[in-house]
Amino acid sequence: MKKFLAILITAALFLVPLNAVAAVKAGDTCKKVGTTSTANGKKYTCIKSGKKLVWNKGVTIALPKPTPTTTPTPTPTPTPTPTPTPTPTQTPTPTPIPTIADNFSQFATDISACKLNETRNLTGGSKGFPLRSTLSSLGKMKIAIIPVDFANATGSGNPGEMYADDLVLVKEWADYFGRGKMQYDVQLVSQDWIRAPRGAEWYVCVECQKGAKSEKQSQAAGVQEIINLVDGKYDFSGVQFIYFVFPYEAEASFGTSLILRGTTFTTKAGSQIISTYGELAGSVMKADRTKIWDHLIHEVLHYQGLIGHGPINGSDLNIMTNQWGASKVVTSWESFIAGWFGKNEVVCIDKNSISDSIYITMSPIDNYGPEPQSVMIKLSEEEILIIEKRSSGKYSNFTESRQYRNLNSFTAYIVNVNKENYRNDMDPNSEEKNFWRYIRQNDNIAITSGVAYQGLTISPQSNNQIKITKTS
Repeated sequence: MKKFLAILITAALFLVPLNAVAAVKAGDTCKKVGTTSTANGKKYTCIKSGKKLVWNKGVTIALPKPTPTTTPTPTPTPTPTPTPTPTPTQTPTPTPIPTIADNFSQFATDISACKLNETRNLTGGSKGFPLRSTLSSLGKMKIAIIPVDFANATGSGNPGEMYADDLVLVKEWADYFGRGKMQYDVQLVSQDWIRAPRGAEWYVCVECQKGAKSEKQSQAAGVQEIINLVDGKYDFSGVQFIYFVFPYEAEASFGTSLILRGTTFTTKAGSQIISTYGELAGSVMKADRTKIWDHLIHEVLHYQGLIGHGPINGSDLNIMTNQWGASKVVTSWESFIAGWFGKNEVVCIDKNSISDSIYITMSPIDNYGPEPQSVMIKLSEEEILIIEKRSSGKYSNFTESRQYRNLNSFTAYIVNVNKENYRNDMDPNSEEKNFWRYIRQNDNIAITSGVAYQGLTISPQSNNQIKITKTS
């Protein structure tokens, strides 16, 4: 152990610098001339003084000025100048016209003033009041759907699967547009095709002009035969309307159609008055028979008193002009006649009471909202001006419209309740001759700046507010 400590001490001595062992002072003895030693900032040299070798007075060492270490300033990485994104050319946004507070309550009258009486050119439906109909437009209606095929025109697909969604859609549509005043209780009588006892040529209607040239039996007899096939398996009690679905081949080849209003039939539940409709345009076109809900509603509404087919027949504007079109709504005038619209939906104004500009915020008839859906201006005892806001909604999709793509604007049309109900789809002037027609702005039904009729100007004040001004 002692040997180990001795080794450590010796090693430590060798590690200590010689000039640190004894400090050099001027005049101290040194050993060899010319040797130097540095201590306390001076450099001492060993010299011979007489007979002795001693350290001289020493020379102060001029310490070199330290070169300041300059911390290099990093050259900043230049921020690249971004390539400017070109500003796209935008369609100028029209300056919105400030909305003015609605003031229509100052001019509105009771809605009964707008119930124009129809006294001339009476038809199977109603142009005005009172509503004339085979089936009531109010309350609950029980509807039976019967899919029927024939030995010479067989049905395709499974009706139970094809029409499951239609049953729901018919009910929901009625709940929405009937506003709680009308309901459709619709039922599918059979999940499979019912085979009629005779060929398709036995179930036709010549007067209906659906392709048949002669009748082998009456329509009533044909309907009774089909009722007998399912009576007992299905309860007909309370049924008011039967909608028959026939194969396309039956209609196209034989003119199969069963269209009756208020006819008495015998069922196990007793004698009942039932209206029927059976025909899906097969005499003129091949419609999609896997979807029937909108066509069924169209036909039921005729029996409930709506003339439909206007103001522009065949258009995408409502379910009564084209049941397969972009919009499945009912016009506000026909909703008014049917009794579904009341004082919360209709603003009735007599033209003679207009003394200042009238401002009315409206909800679209396509998507019911809190504001009125119809403005009716009584022009005379037989003519009325109807203003509606149109847009896509729950049962309207104008993004897919053939004629009115992305329609979102006000429209207006005239109804003359005593003018002829003129419907001739081959006549290009049919609308002008009919009892109702649109007021157009530059040949368009969309009112974007304004239209004038009989001393009234109708112009949008904002997207949802209309301005009515009397000019004469």
